[in-house]
Amino acid sequence: MSLAAAFHAAASGLAVTARRSETVSNNVANAETEGYARRSLSTTSAPSGSGVRALATERHVDAALLTETRVARAAAAGSDYLARQINRLEDGFAKAGSAHGLVASIDRLDGALVAATGDPSSTTRLAELADSLRNLASGFAAASDRIQSMRSEADARIAADVDALNAGLSRVASLDRQITIWTSAGRDTSALRDQRQASIDGLAAILPLRESTGSDGRTRLVTSGGAVLLDGAPVRLSFTRTPILTATGPVPGQLMMDGRAIPMQDGGPLSGGTLSAAFALRDDVAPVTQAALDALAADLAQRLALADATRPAGAAGLLTDRGAPIDPGSIAGLSSRLTLNSAVDPDTAGDLWRLRSGLGAATAGAPGDSTLLSALHDAVSQEPGSPQTAAARLAETVTAHRVRSEKESAAAAGRAGVFAQQLAQGGVDTDAEMQGLLVIEQTYAANAKVLQAIRDMLDFLLMR
Repeated sequence: MSLAAAFHAAASGLAVTARRSETVSNNVANAETEGYARRSLSTTSAPSGSGVRALATERHVDAALLTETRVARAAAAGSDYLARQINRLEDGFAKAGSAHGLVASIDRLDGALVAATGDPSSTTRLAELADSLRNLASGFAAASDRIQSMRSEADARIAADVDALNAGLSRVASLDRQITIWTSAGRDTSALRDQRQASIDGLAAILPLRESTGSDGRTRLVTSGGAVLLDGAPVRLSFTRTPILTATGPVPGQLMMDGRAIPMQDGGPLSGGTLSAAFALRDDVAPVTQAALDALAADLAQRLALADATRPAGAAGLLTDRGAPIDPGSIAGLSSRLTLNSAVDPDTAGDLWRLRSGLGAATAGAPGDSTLLSALHDAVSQEPGSPQTAAARLAETVTAHRVRSEKESAAAAGRAGVFAQQLAQGGVDTDAEMQGLLVIEQTYAANAKVLQAIRDMLDFLLMR
């Protein structure tokens, strides 16, 4: 080998060693940086056959494992969101035996009826009964307000998720273009690829995304349900928020993708993350619970009305639809409109004795007559399907839904944790990097000795 060839080989070795040292340093420095992928420098022989040259900096990521981590993360986030929201919903009903919630309000009404039946002449007992009826109506309204408030919050969450998706997809597309430009210019794109991975990871809680590379080398993002969100250019998602939702309207907005309505049912193209969970809460869980609550309110009001034989036909009972009789054909949202009949409400100059004698009674009647009060108690407690039992079952249904969501969230979070741990194991191993740095040091020293030997030879020749 000539001195020139030896010099070229050693010099190229030093250059590549410096690049490798820089790569190892970056790996060690970013060992704890989330989203950072371990780098390595690929090399090949120089075209002349003497020396070595660097080809490119390679990122090491297990694409399949990363995809499974994202899918599991979306499932965990969606289930966790539902579980937390349903837990709030559950607080509005509580369980049998609890001191608060709708179930407790019905229990207190039953207790007030028993007490008033035992002492029908007591104004205090009748006042307590009126209070329990008023509080029960307020309890129905509070539960209904909670449901509709949660629907409105879910609607706002959908709007926020859609904005985040549009911004994130645009950012990934922009990074893709920049990576293409840098690749054409022969520049290292590892940092840009880290940013792109982090951007996609940021969307993983909203939707379960699967990443692949298209024929043009750009990123292709597809949901687990098969919806293509990015293939060269990102899709455009749109959603119009409805600030206030009620049991009787308005109809909430739909999700649009490039101008087309996208169904958001379970198993649909965009199911699996917080976006579909918010739709499920807004359009399924909350409305079903509201309908059951309205049916319970109507049944309770009708039972109390039918128990009063003095009530004129078609007249309102003890619980009214904002003062009007209950219309069995129009009970949507009744829970929020339920009020105590002003004829027995002391706050509106009503007569407490009508609780004992009846809404249609002309006079107060005998103070010790408990016939109507006993009938009212029987109506409220009569099985099967008493309001107490129906309220407890509704609370149990909500609780079961919450428990199921918590289990699904825990299972998905466990899977995501396992996958994330496996990803971390394939990341930067600082011990291995430091061992590699020792090899790099030895390589550097060997090439430096070759250059020193060449220098000594040249000095010897020049001195002859």
